[in-house]
Amino acid sequence: MDSRPAGNPSILSIDDVARAGAAPRLELVQGTYYFVSGMWSLVSPRTFQAVTGKKRDMWLAKTIGLLLSSTGAVFLYSGLRRRRPTEIVLLAIGMSATLATSALVWGTRQRRIYAADAAVQLALLASWLFGRGRVPWPRPTARAARDSGPGAALGTEPPGQQRPPSDS
Repeated sequence: MDSRPAGNPSILSIDDVARAGAAPRLELVQGTYYFVSGMWSLVSPRTFQAVTGKKRDMWLAKTIGLLLSSTGAVFLYSGLRRRRPTEIVLLAIGMSATLATSALVWGTRQRRIYAADAAVQLALLASWLFGRGRVPWPRPTARAARDSGPGAALGTEPPGQQRPPSDS
């Protein structure tokens, strides 16, 4: 099944059919967690610092909060549209791996809440990597690579150089 969106055959996207049985609401879960936790430092800095510890540079905590909230909003948008482009999958994996590492390396020295956040991030990471049961992009078949030329099976040939599908 071709997972390239109509109108731009050189861009890969995991469409609704490819999502079937592949953690269909994971973007919504991660998006909600990031949006809410990111907004917390902006909405209630006092309670945020009571739980996470006093911040010397609250502007930095608020900046990270805005970054988390905007990333969460993108995940929510993707989940509500029921679309899972490869870029969303890679961003979700990268974010959860980065935040888990940060919480484990630096956060757990300060407060236990960071260990809890690391556990959530690792659960999200595991869900993306293993809960889906397959890689987030289509695997090229030997026949597709042979019939279409180098890169065509992955949709990487330059625009205008895609070969028409073979009739065999």
